[in-house]
Formats: sequence, structure tokens, C-alpha cells
Amino acid sequence: MQVLENEALLTAPEVDMLIPLRHATEPFIARSLAERLGLSRAGVSKTLGRLEQRGFIARTPNPADRRAALVTITEAGAKAVDDLFPRQLSVEIGLLDGLGEDRERVTEALRRLVAAMEARVGHG
Repeated sequence: MQVLENEALLTAPEVDMLIPLRHATEPFIARSLAERLGLSRAGVSKTLGRLEQRGFIARTPNPADRRAALVTITEAGAKAVDDLFPRQLSVEIGLLDGLGEDRERVTEALRRLVAAMEARVGHG
């Protein structure tokens, strides 16, 4: 999945990182974002660095822990996510429509997979 924004493409890992930031009510720290996404801290840090350079996220000092920055999505990052979702949903609906009679079985299997994944990472 890629979206054109700010003259640059967003990769799937970048979008995956922006989505929880878009819906967060409080800033994240990179460690908690890595845990939530099931990714390495180094990978998250590298992706956050690219997103910050391109203006999609902001990192500010954490007053509770100087070693960990607070990560928030910027207006440009929120716009990228908001612009991407309708297009992505349209593609996914098209894929599901192509399943014909098997659509309900596949959809139910995907629901179960999401529930199992959320339970595993402690968000279900």
C-alpha cells in the first residue's frame, strides 16, 4: 500500500505506524508503539525518523522520562491517513466482492484473526 503525499510515497510500515497515532488520544512513546505493533524498537525508531523528516509526526521531550520522546501525528500525517482510508476501503471492498459466495466465510475468518491478534498483544 502506498499513498502519494508531500511529494513522497508512504510505505505500508509507515501507514501502519500512522494509524494508531491518528486515533490516539495521548502521545505514544516509541517503545509502546513497537509493543502495540509487534515490531522491534529499532525498526519503529527508523520508521518514525523517516516520518518525522517528512513532517508526518512530531517528537517532543517526555517530561516523565528524558530518554523517551513523546510521538504525535501532525496535521499532514492525519491528512495522509484520512485521505488514504477511503481509497483503501474501496480496494478492500472490491476484493471481498470478488469472493462471491465465499465472502462471508472469509470475512468471519478475518474477524477471528483480528480478535486473536488483538488478544495476543493485549488490546482485545
